[in-house]
Amino acid sequence: MRLRFFFLAATALGACTHHVVSAPAASVRFGVYRFAEHPDGMKDPIQGRVLVKEDTVVVEVESRSCRYFPQSTRLDVFVYDCGDVGLSFNRLQPVAGAQFSTHKTVLDRSVSCIRYTTDRSGNQVCTQQHTENVERQVPVSGKLHLAYVANP
Repeated sequence: MRLRFFFLAATALGACTHHVVSAPAASVRFGVYRFAEHPDGMKDPIQGRVLVKEDTVVVEVESRSCRYFPQSTRLDVFVYDCGDVGLSFNRLQPVAGAQFSTHKTVLDRSVSCIRYTTDRSGNQVCTQQHTENVERQVPVSGKLHLAYVANP
């Protein structure tokens, strides 16, 4: 009898310690959303609208044409190619998981020597420099802030 009591107590205690309560998934509000992002250093803003439905995300970006990119390597996101801008939406949380990626141009100064001379010790010394601005592309990405507009 005593062995049976310990077995039941151990089973009940084990059940309590392994019981995990899962939080309910946050609900997705279907509808039309707008966005306007102004990444630092970008001339044109990234702005447009998104339609979120049960298993669909449709994107319309101002001043850029977008196409759905089904060959994405990630299965958990909807990916849109909008020319110089990429948009991605998490399939489970498309509003909270919306992101953008693009590039911006930055200017770097490049200084080079265009005339050398030799000093008394035999070392080469630069006597005339040339400075120029050199452009390079830098990746920019961030969260896409969606504002609810209307029901679908």
